[in-house]
Amino acid sequence: MSQTLTIASAAAHRRRPEFTIGDKLLKARVTAGLTQNGLSDIIGVSQTAISSAETGQSTPHRSTIMLWAAATDVDLDWLLESLPRRTPRASTAHQVTRKGSANKV
Repeated sequence: MSQTLTIASAAAHRRRPEFTIGDKLLKARVTAGLTQNGLSDIIGVSQTAISSAETGQSTPHRSTIMLWAAATDVDLDWLLESLPRRTPRASTAHQVTRKGSANKV
């Protein structure tokens, strides 16, 4: 008996490629027809910062990503969804007294 996939089951098994923030930043810039130098002039960061962000060597601040989205006319949410999720900081479990000793709260 041969196996056949229906369209619905094939769609359920498709992999969704994951793109890094660098991949998306590069795609946004190239699609907008900008060079790294051109984009750096528009958003006010160095060409080196643009290159580092696109290659994944660094992650730009959210404010820079917002400027990047505006300069390249791409959806900001599309760019931001590639950023790693922030984990909330644990609350301080100790309170420091004036003498410098720690007391649990």
